[in-house]
Amino acid sequence: MTIKKKLYLALYRIFKLTYLTVIINNVKNKIIFLVTLFLLGKLFLVLCFAAPMVKAVSQQVLISASIYTCNLTLVVKPEKRLPVNNNWSNTNQIQIEDINTNNIVASFSMNMNNLGIGTINLCANNIFLNEGNYNFYITGFSHLRKKFSNIYSFNIQNITHDLTGTNNFLLAGEISNTFDNKINSLDVSKLIDNMYTNDVKSDLNRDGSVNFLDINIIVTNFLKHGE
Repeated sequence: MTIKKKLYLALYRIFKLTYLTVIINNVKNKIIFLVTLFLLGKLFLVLCFAAPMVKAVSQQVLISASIYTCNLTLVVKPEKRLPVNNNWSNTNQIQIEDINTNNIVASFSMNMNNLGIGTINLCANNIFLNEGNYNFYITGFSHLRKKFSNIYSFNIQNITHDLTGTNNFLLAGEISNTFDNKINSLDVSKLIDNMYTNDVKSDLNRDGSVNFLDINIIVTNFLKHGE
């Protein structure tokens, strides 16, 4: 029941009570009744014509929600694999740099399948990145670090970046026990020590054995630096 209806009901009850009081007491002088009736009439006019309007104040509730990328998929291929196709499995170390602050905001390992495709659930690893432009630094298991610059990312929940293309292969030959992001005599020495074995790290082309083909790769990349 509204406030206005409650007031009308109260007026009716007061009027009824006053009228019954006059009748029961057999009051000949109706002054009390008339005065009460007059006051009730005035109050009725106030309610009808001068009652304040109650305005409902509507409040606009703004709900903001951030949508983070949970599933990040990358396509990255190492160089000079044999066989040439569908032989791009690797274990890559990924670093993501905010280009505005130059800070590394995420770092993780990603296993790639034979197609060079890897996926990580960022949310499950407590990695929540805002939409924007980033640099991706990728280091393969036996490779120099490569920079993929100014990639617009993390604007949808599931995102894929195909980082393959001309000259986008990871350069092989960084295999020494000390990672210095360059191919030098330490790497050559390591490969020679593992000649004619199946050492996975020294088997740069992943043909199943360390041989002269791997020597050719490391000589080609000798003295090259990663990014």
